[in-house]
Amino acid sequence: MKDFRVLLVYVNSMLDNMVAGNLSLISACIKEKGFSADLFDTTCYRTAEESADQKRVENLQVRPFSFEEYGVRLKEADVYDDFYKKVAEFRPNLIGMSLVETTFDMGMDMLKKIKPLNIPNIIGGPHAILDPESLIRNECVDMVCTCEGEELIGELCERMYGKEPLDDIGGLWFKKDGVIVRNKKRSRLTDIDNIPYMDFSIYEKERFYKPMAGRIYKMVPVEMSRGCCYNCYSCCDEAFNKTFSGTGRWYRQKSLGRIFSEIDYYIKKFSAQYLYFVSETFLAMNEKKFREFIDRYKDVRLPFWFNTRPETITQERMRLLEDVGCDRISIGVEHGNEEFRRKALNRKYSNETVVKAVETVKKFNISITVNNIIGIPGEDRELVFDTIRLNRLFDLRKRDSISCFLLSPYKGTVLRDVCVKKGYIDKNTNIKDPNIDYILNNPMFKRNELLGLMRTFTAYCRLPQEHFPLIEKAEEFSEEGEASFKKVRDIYSNVYFT
Repeated sequence: MKDFRVLLVYVNSMLDNMVAGNLSLISACIKEKGFSADLFDTTCYRTAEESADQKRVENLQVRPFSFEEYGVRLKEADVYDDFYKKVAEFRPNLIGMSLVETTFDMGMDMLKKIKPLNIPNIIGGPHAILDPESLIRNECVDMVCTCEGEELIGELCERMYGKEPLDDIGGLWFKKDGVIVRNKKRSRLTDIDNIPYMDFSIYEKERFYKPMAGRIYKMVPVEMSRGCCYNCYSCCDEAFNKTFSGTGRWYRQKSLGRIFSEIDYYIKKFSAQYLYFVSETFLAMNEKKFREFIDRYKDVRLPFWFNTRPETITQERMRLLEDVGCDRISIGVEHGNEEFRRKALNRKYSNETVVKAVETVKKFNISITVNNIIGIPGEDRELVFDTIRLNRLFDLRKRDSISCFLLSPYKGTVLRDVCVKKGYIDKNTNIKDPNIDYILNNPMFKRNELLGLMRTFTAYCRLPQEHFPLIEKAEEFSEEGEASFKKVRDIYSNVYFT
């Protein structure tokens, strides 16, 4: 190994427990070039009052679970002190930090902590691509990766190792003698069929365990594609399409040969028991590719989970997926009013299509998670109840689940622009976890009104209407409201969690 060390930093939400593909891939790229890589991971530190999964259990969206028997526990040490110690002991030549908007503040606080050690850093991830200007102007940030990082990180390490100039590394922004240098973007997007396998060895063994419907699995992600063939207003893909215009098509699918080679490697190397197929819309693949996937997966037969859209679901595809061990499908419904969903989210399927998709999946031994969003600009309480009324039509089974997320308009999305123009949020404000809090200044709702709707959303969708007066009282954050919510939780748990 060459004497050049990179410390990767995963600034993650507390107990969001599945190994991350992005840094695993970056680590593999660094090691492929002959350099050393290690990881500091914030996941198991107490960085919040409760985790997103704990909040979802509290809000009746997922079954209660326990990490205890798998050794997944919160570390009692201070995350910032431990980070400083790790940097001081590992003595990296470069720190590479992956950030999303929800973890930005913690990441900057970590860099402030180690600033006296004077070690160069580079920030990557979606936030870096979509908002590089504010990042590079931050006094704690030295470099920003404004592109996909697989090729850039190897090139950067080689240049720094050889003490060579950085001025022509495509996609890199950096500071040179106090001046910001913005290199031009890279000439092409990454060929995702020709990148290293992800290096999960950088993670502690406890980080492989992920809760699913109350059970815990040793799970690894497998990247199927990048980008999406749809252009939803709540998603960053439209912004990525614009950012990388002229360098190739942002939406790319991996070849099945490469995918199954990875699967075989991850099972043998990391003893994977469950696979999460990373794809914005898994079933967007054409029929020929889908059939080939099914034929090849017969030799794998590990349970797996993926995300897709209602209009991609057919009875024949569900039959074939059941046959090879598909465990769960997450379906993005998002909103229950057709016209509002089309105008506000650019999702153009009908409610009939949604109901048919859910009914189709229910015919098979495949669990469903239905995803919904509330707090969208222009939405009022009646429109929220349109979404509830649609979800009530599904008549889901016990093992199925309903998720409700607060709108979190990421920078670069159409909905972010809408929120800024309407004065719901300042353009420089970073959003919070959509499972935890709502920070928009929405004139249609007070913050606690939306938080109350989120915690009772699943109860409204699944319990008999005779309980609605109790559920409505449970929306309130008062002594009476808390007592009502406890009653609702007991009723719901006895029906769906026993």
